[in-house]
Amino acid sequence: IARDLCEALVAAHAAGVIHRDIKPDNVLIASDGRVVLADFGVAAASIGDPGEVSGTPAYMAPEQLAGKGASVRSDIYALGLVLYELSTGKKAFDASTFEELRRKHAEDPPSAPSQVSPGFDPAVERVILRCLEKDPAARPGSAAQVAAALPGGDPLAAAIAAGETPSPEMVAAAGGRGAISPAVARLLLLGLALAIGLALVITPRANVASFAGLEKPPEVLRERAEEVLRSVNGGKAADFANWFRTDYDFLRWARAHGGIAGDLSRDAVVFVYRQAPAPLFPALAETGPFPSPTVDSSNPAPVVPGMAEVRLDGRGRLIHLAVVPPQLTNQETAVPETDWGLLFRQAGLDPSRFSRVEARWSPPGYATERAAWEGPHPDRPGVTMRVEAASYRGLPVSYLWIGPWTTPAKDAKNEEVSRPQEILFEIMLFACFLGGALLARHNVRAGRGDRRGAGRLAAIVGGLIMAMWILGGHHVRTAAEGWLFLEAFSNAAGTAVIYWVVYLALEPFARRLWPQMLISWARALSGRWSDPLVGRDLLIGAAVGGASGLIEPFGQLFLRRLRADAPLPLSFEGPPPRLGTSLAELMSSAVASTFWILGIVLVLVLVRRVLKKGWLAGAVVSVLFALILLGSTPMDPLIFVWPLLLVGILVATTVRFGLLAAIVAGFSQRAFSHFVYSAEPSNWTFFASMIPLALVAALAVWATRTALAGKPLFGEATAGPATI
Repeated sequence: IARDLCEALVAAHAAGVIHRDIKPDNVLIASDGRVVLADFGVAAASIGDPGEVSGTPAYMAPEQLAGKGASVRSDIYALGLVLYELSTGKKAFDASTFEELRRKHAEDPPSAPSQVSPGFDPAVERVILRCLEKDPAARPGSAAQVAAALPGGDPLAAAIAAGETPSPEMVAAAGGRGAISPAVARLLLLGLALAIGLALVITPRANVASFAGLEKPPEVLRERAEEVLRSVNGGKAADFANWFRTDYDFLRWARAHGGIAGDLSRDAVVFVYRQAPAPLFPALAETGPFPSPTVDSSNPAPVVPGMAEVRLDGRGRLIHLAVVPPQLTNQETAVPETDWGLLFRQAGLDPSRFSRVEARWSPPGYATERAAWEGPHPDRPGVTMRVEAASYRGLPVSYLWIGPWTTPAKDAKNEEVSRPQEILFEIMLFACFLGGALLARHNVRAGRGDRRGAGRLAAIVGGLIMAMWILGGHHVRTAAEGWLFLEAFSNAAGTAVIYWVVYLALEPFARRLWPQMLISWARALSGRWSDPLVGRDLLIGAAVGGASGLIEPFGQLFLRRLRADAPLPLSFEGPPPRLGTSLAELMSSAVASTFWILGIVLVLVLVRRVLKKGWLAGAVVSVLFALILLGSTPMDPLIFVWPLLLVGILVATTVRFGLLAAIVAGFSQRAFSHFVYSAEPSNWTFFASMIPLALVAALAVWATRTALAGKPLFGEATAGPATI
């Protein structure tokens, strides 16, 4: 009866009508049990005029009895009086005169229903007493909030109506079962299957690996690099590392000289091989949002004699050589003449087409002799190249293949220019972390912080980062592997602490202002992975992320046909993609997606608190994060469409389906747009391309089984309309 009465009041107030005479006599029960709110004889279309007293005094609010007019909250007060009487069988206030009645309504608190009727439901008691607050502003703002607070209503809405922060357990318990119909599941799986098919066709064409001439697998290129080092007496390797890098200086030059497709960009991807006479111990990288101990050209520093680095193009031709010469030399031996032709042969160049010029580029290490040549590019008519080489006592220690696109390393003067900006960014980062730590401390001390959820999130993030190192990090087959483990563990623990602090600082505000976004996330974080709502949001996230992950590759291809200054293609970076390294990259994407979506949720909550409307807050946040994603790229309306669409989809998914679906969508976006390199089964990158697609597909299949909650996928073909 109470809930039906609230529903009637909601309808009246939505129509702009204030009843002004709610009392038991005007609540009718039809023969079929329906509740009817009757007698709108003194109803008003707006707040009553001051001094006007209309209605039945025993069921009037204090402000009505004082002649201040009626409002929606006056009806809420009268509703509380009716609910009090309905629940206890007694009136909240009883008086023999009008003055006594007005005084009691204005000054005396009503007896608690539990005092009148022992064993009274405390939830019902709280909502009735809130309706009977003397101050109209302290009452629920609508009859819908009253209904939500009643047993069987929405506990989240009730907590929000009461100005309280719902507990994590209350959030997890809200939202219903969440199972979806087989028709919806079939539709989402079909969309994901189409996205996988399109990803195999579109994404490789947008990645530089597709036209960079990577026919030779990394094993062949590594053997070729070792052959180069043997030819220059580079010594034996006790440890090595190899990876690919994209030469963006070359791509920018190529874009300005005929486009970046076809044979013109075969030099865009470089294979880098590094070896050392002792184990390579990388220090913690200083770049990237999630640093890890990784070997690169400067980590560890190339200072140990015998260290060497070789760079090859996709066809195995030498384009860079750097060898650290011996620290001590035998002065008794004669210094042989340097065989420069050896370097030309390893580079696949004809020395007769090059003429000797003055050396201008310094070698990366110490050398006793330098030489330089200029000549035509072997594959590009009209392009003049430069070869700079150096030797130490007759042994080549440096080789540089220099084109018109090659830029020298930044000097100290240029570094000083950017240093203040870096310091400012570091100060801002430290201030944010310190502020987050103080806010997290405040939330914990106030009892609002979800310490259990924060701990589980930190454990998951730390575990993923350790797994990333195990699968994709550099390892040495010595007892010193323990030191690398400790370094990796400290990195994982430090990152986990950051997530722990950020979550404790952010989550209580989201839980108070927008708890619907956290329902499936709270269930998943509490270990309820078999919950249908969790399965539903995982499936939606995979399908939405897979489809939206095609936006950037499609935009690349579209603009490449439309204009000469098209954006540069997606890069091909890092260790050779194999099962372990691909899984490590995908784990890194999952960690980054979680951090990215947590940031979106934080800004969403803050902006919504100012703008009030959810859709407007979503639009503002989409633009802000699209600008962040665009980075330092010059503003271009066509190029800005990509990040705006990508972020807008993530924001919309966050608002509509919640945090869990958005994190999976962000992960799937990157899996579909950045990790698919080839659709040719004969290409060595094909297997690595299938790993992210297979992982998202497997996640979707498992999520479908969970979301259906036991219903057959193809067993309800004639079911009614599909809904989510």
